[in-house]
Amino acid sequence: MLLPALARAKAKANRIKCVNNLGSIGKALMGFAHDNGGRLPWQLIPSQQRNHFGTKYVEDLAPIFSTAAMKSELQTAKILHSPCDADREAANEDAQKGWKGYNAKTGNLISKSAISYVLIKGADMARPSTVLAATRNLSTCDLASANWTGADEDPIPDHAMTGLNKSQGQLVKGDGSASFSTDADFGTSGKLIKGHINSSGGVRLGKASTQVIGCSAKGPILGLLWSKPSSDGRIAGYVLEKGGKYVMVATRGINWNQAKADAVKRGGQLAAFETKSEYKSFVKISKGWAKNNFLYVGGTYNTGSKSWQWLSGGSIDSEMFAGQEFNDTDEHEHYVVFQNW
Repeated sequence: MLLPALARAKAKANRIKCVNNLGSIGKALMGFAHDNGGRLPWQLIPSQQRNHFGTKYVEDLAPIFSTAAMKSELQTAKILHSPCDADREAANEDAQKGWKGYNAKTGNLISKSAISYVLIKGADMARPSTVLAATRNLSTCDLASANWTGADEDPIPDHAMTGLNKSQGQLVKGDGSASFSTDADFGTSGKLIKGHINSSGGVRLGKASTQVIGCSAKGPILGLLWSKPSSDGRIAGYVLEKGGKYVMVATRGINWNQAKADAVKRGGQLAAFETKSEYKSFVKISKGWAKNNFLYVGGTYNTGSKSWQWLSGGSIDSEMFAGQEFNDTDEHEHYVVFQNW
């Protein structure tokens, strides 16, 4: 009976170490926000974004943790690895060796396989009840629909971590408190996520997004993009809808209005997905497209009605795009883009 007791004690001590590392990440993000007007790395205004990322910003873990400011706050890549995540230990050791050279502006980025945690888009330092970061063993890329996956499941889920079982996870909130978590926290009525969603204040209006940054979900996603008067170097083109079919048009660096005009010249329009069947057909053909391209589609923010709409005037059904925040009212985000993961 002694051996099982020792094993349980060791497992508990290991999970506490996991929480400590997550707490350190929370402190690092809070320090970053303190130096940037309360904004986290994924909430920066364009001038701040250029300062930290140059022209290479992508909303993902690798560039965020490779900025000089975040490296200064963290001090070592070791903090990004959870003792509960043996699968990523070797990659993190390599990351520790290359830590000094990582630079978000040059594109020399830490590997995502060295990181055990994910970030939450709706986190806000002025909203202490929001979730800031969590262990990566989430079943989906949206806290409103996720649960904690475990190494004790059969079959073992892709996102599981070796030291955490089903309904076991860890997270840190905007007030800096790191703690254990169970599935009871999740869902729109979950005791923790409900408080996250219904928080107010800070750098954005409206309810807090539950979208997960750094989630390893596969397939296409739709999201929002900074509104810019000139072309955007991240844009590889747009999705043309013509005759009921969708085509990727490669016209790198154009802005949304130029893409809209070009689609009309070609006898079509920027793609809009007003029904689930339309979106499913789009997803099916998009799997063969080039990966990681940003492509404009026909969705935009109507400042008059304060709502996200397709070019036809129909409202965007956010439930079709799990994890995407089409209720966002940030004054800088005006257009919808597609990215093929």
